[in-house]
Amino acid sequence: KSKHFRVSVSCFVNFLFEKYLIPRPVMPFVPLALFGVLVVSGYIFLLKSLRVTTAGSALLFFPIFCAFPTWSLLTAFQANTPPAGLAVLACGYASWLFRQGCEQDDLSLSRSAPSALAIIVAGAVAIGCYQSFLLFLAITLFLPLVTLAREGQSVVRLGRDLRRALLLLIAAGAVYAGVQRLFFSWLMTSAAGANLNADYILGYVRFETLLTSPLMVLRHLLGEALAVYLGGDPVYGMTAPAFALLTLFVVAAAVWSGWLRWGVRGVILAVIGSGIVLALPFGLNLMSGGQMPFRSFVGVPVALTGLGLIGFSVLPTWGRRVGSLVLIASLLTMLQIEGRYNATRSLVALQDQQLASALARRIAVLVGPLSLKYPVKVDVFGWRPPSLPYARADGSTVGASFFEWDQGNPYRITAYMRLLGYNVVALSPEERLAHAERLKRFLRMPPWPAPDSVQQEPNGTVLIKLSEDIKPSDGNSNIVNFFYYRVDLKEERGWIINNGVGISSINEYLVIKAQNDVNFIFQTGAVDQLKQCKKLEVHIQIAIERPDLVQIFYKRPDQAEFREEQSLQSAISPSSANGWQEVSFEIESGSGFADSFRLDPVNQQQRVRLGLVELFCSGQ
Repeated sequence: KSKHFRVSVSCFVNFLFEKYLIPRPVMPFVPLALFGVLVVSGYIFLLKSLRVTTAGSALLFFPIFCAFPTWSLLTAFQANTPPAGLAVLACGYASWLFRQGCEQDDLSLSRSAPSALAIIVAGAVAIGCYQSFLLFLAITLFLPLVTLAREGQSVVRLGRDLRRALLLLIAAGAVYAGVQRLFFSWLMTSAAGANLNADYILGYVRFETLLTSPLMVLRHLLGEALAVYLGGDPVYGMTAPAFALLTLFVVAAAVWSGWLRWGVRGVILAVIGSGIVLALPFGLNLMSGGQMPFRSFVGVPVALTGLGLIGFSVLPTWGRRVGSLVLIASLLTMLQIEGRYNATRSLVALQDQQLASALARRIAVLVGPLSLKYPVKVDVFGWRPPSLPYARADGSTVGASFFEWDQGNPYRITAYMRLLGYNVVALSPEERLAHAERLKRFLRMPPWPAPDSVQQEPNGTVLIKLSEDIKPSDGNSNIVNFFYYRVDLKEERGWIINNGVGISSINEYLVIKAQNDVNFIFQTGAVDQLKQCKKLEVHIQIAIERPDLVQIFYKRPDQAEFREEQSLQSAISPSSANGWQEVSFEIESGSGFADSFRLDPVNQQQRVRLGLVELFCSGQ
């Protein structure tokens, strides 16, 4: 249970929204509309905290604040959309209160405590909505200090206010952590707590990487920051040079503001301050090995907006004109990116519906009409990414297919098909893990849309093979903790031939001109999986010219040489079916296997064709 207390999740605030405010909205625009209303309110508070009085600059930077593409990557998860708007409002309100407190000469407990408590509560709510808003809050507390410095606030008072901002930020995080701990204490006593899976969030917490490889972490952090601020293709699905100009402009505006106030010293301070503001959105990267999903960088829009608002009003006329052009170019770029996102969503939705319909028709051919009374049990192997004309943003659900996500999650796929009206249900995890024979049947089935890509087992279960991809994801995919390997015979990689010469044919089989005692030695690269495997099946497709013996050698872990007693052999003769025949071995080893195998396809000189060499672990 203690592991779960360390988990940072926003489920509680999201739960309240979906339970009481917008339960399963039929109209999909309602969450986004609520997000917009809340963001507008938060922006007004931010303008007040920065003392922005000119409507022109406020209007110019508003699209950057509310519609920067990183918001789309986050709000693609509709459960996050309204809470994200609430977090923006809470952070804007906290920033406004903090600015008011900074302007007071009297910070006695009686006068400052109510304001400080409100800031802490607002900050804790924001962090509870989505953990990355901790950094959003940090930026909105730091920006008023920049404006106060420009307005002539004394160094002593700036130092006091900076310490106060840090204490408020820490207190907000502590309140959030305390409420979270109480929530999980209650949750662990409920039935739902037994099924709580913390691995997804804990996967981001990798402080040991920062300690052991700090340069690598910083390199990844810098790479993601540059991709976001310079308009990199992995973030937006297209190159966006206007964002590089926008970043350059807001920094230049802030530097110009510092120059007007303090000259060279102001330039230095402005560069340092701009660097801090632009770096803050990536603070969580330090705990995650340097990389976070692009949707988590919620602080980027407020960082660009805040720096721009601070410097825009003091620019000369020509500078404001240049800035206006840059902002218009950024707006047009955002419209283009959003257009691509929406087109991608529409195309994927259409392709998913068509694929679900086609699968339902195939299933109906096997089992009859899909009855609403008796659900059809199905199991799914592989996944099928959509065919799209546009590149997708890395790590986003924008343009993701139900038949692709989680590398073919059968529970997502069947839930989606049920939503469309097809009465199908996935096998339970226990049922899926129990049948090694089903996996072997999957491996030999052709992928969709081949006629036999949908088949039925004798017990009525329908098998769907979407692709040849066999790598399982963490707990969600086809078969968990299995080992399967097929030797790539098209190119010499991971194998060698002794006492013979191998030539790959255009038909993807290997022709071996064998001498006496020819052997084919290969490795799989799956050292740990083979150590855990106790029963290994080897399947070979071979064609020979004269009767001979085929023999497979294996090693146990930490064994150096192949041994005759650790081998199996089978007599083979030429086949009339184009020469091809299948040979199978079942090898047992109580201590597991080493990742090294030797296949002697024949013992005498002759021409041999290998069409398939595959290994499958059928017992652990």
